[in-house]
Amino acid sequence: MDPKNKGQRTECFHPLTSQSDVFENVTPLIQSALDGYNVCIFTYKQTGSGKTFTMEGTEGELGVIPRTIDLLFDSVKNYKRITREYEIRATFLEIYNEVLYDLLNPKATDLEIRMISASSKTDVYVSNITEKIVENGQQLRALMDAAKHNRATACTVGNERSSRSPHAITRLQLIGVHVGKQEKCVGTVNLVDLAGLEFPKTSTRMEETKKINRSLSELTNVIMWPPAAPKFYF
Repeated sequence: MDPKNKGQRTECFHPLTSQSDVFENVTPLIQSALDGYNVCIFTYKQTGSGKTFTMEGTEGELGVIPRTIDLLFDSVKNYKRITREYEIRATFLEIYNEVLYDLLNPKATDLEIRMISASSKTDVYVSNITEKIVENGQQLRALMDAAKHNRATACTVGNERSSRSPHAITRLQLIGVHVGKQEKCVGTVNLVDLAGLEFPKTSTRMEETKKINRSLSELTNVIMWPPAAPKFYF
């Protein structure tokens, strides 16, 4: 526990920690999103340290993202028994050299990060990005495969994004409605595989490295931002 932040627990995992043990510590966050909170889970470290493996895993050792999918849809089934129904919307975004890319529609343009502020809520969203409603884990995995394919294809095109992985964001919006009370709650799960931190002296792409490192340095400001309260609409 961090003595400067009483009540906040810090978990450290050794190199042999299993994927299931890591996800066990993430599980309460997924439940919080279903209850109307905004949640962000991200991996941060230098290139080649295993960030993508932690988030995606392999067929035999599933990572955070596929385990989150399974947990979400299992939970949604259970909530239906208590008359709360959910709609899940998915978007897939990549950020490279401070430019946004829609991984479900590579030809999309004019993507911008925007904020809506009203008396009842404040939301951050990306304009013109493709958003899909998913009804089961199979549909969501198919969208993930399409996004991953578009990401890999872009990396091989000349004068496009490099083979080095940029920031990749899977955003799942969870809209729950209590049928009897007509109460609506909205939560979000952001699953982020950050680009790898590199030292300029060892990088062969100086401008790319500068922009990635600068964006990673802003994490302190993001993390220090006050956490959003759950949003309930009637």
